[in-house]
Amino acid sequence: MIKHNLLKYTLLVILLFIFVFAVFLIRISYKPLDISYITKYLSVERLESILPLKNFENAKVRINFLKNIVSINIYDLENYELVDNKYGLNISIPKAKEINVGIKATKLIKKELEFIYVNFINAKFNINLNKNISDFIIND
Repeated sequence: MIKHNLLKYTLLVILLFIFVFAVFLIRISYKPLDISYITKYLSVERLESILPLKNFENAKVRINFLKNIVSINIYDLENYELVDNKYGLNISIPKAKEINVGIKATKLIKKELEFIYVNFINAKFNINLNKNISDFIIND
């Protein structure tokens, strides 16, 4: 009798835990989170080097576990300049209504960034190349 009740309540607790965990995963997958979720896994300096934090004020994060993607939507970006990087590109964005950035979720947990896609919606941007095309090493 005691074994039967113990087994019954143990299974009930396990099923309840699975149900709560499934509801949590569905909520995260369909309702955008605040950007502070990402700053827990990446250092602020690393995010600041990519995009200034003042631009993250009106950003939303959406997680898709089936595709392994963390999608960051940045709205109303103005006067952004990406400083000279190792490829010699200067990128400036005078105005963008929305920018969608897809990051691989498993790499984010390892505190690395691996971009899957970057979509610009109603954006104007300028790209200047500071090197000759022959100076590029393709597999760098």
